[in-house]
Amino acid sequence: MNTIGASAGLAAPYMTGWLLDTTGTSKAGLWVVGAFMAMAVGLLFVVRARLGKLDRELV
Repeated sequence: MNTIGASAGLAAPYMTGWLLDTTGTSKAGLWVVGAFMAMAVGLLFVVRARLGKLDRELV
């Protein structure tokens, strides 16, 4: 978990700079961050539903 967080902290400035150079605006970086947050929320709901189903099967 810590390794993934540290890797993201290292890669994010490079990706943000690349997006700024490519698109000419800093909004692209914010859209990418927002997309990753939305994916994380979706993944949270999927994992929670599957764990709930697994818990009901074990009881």
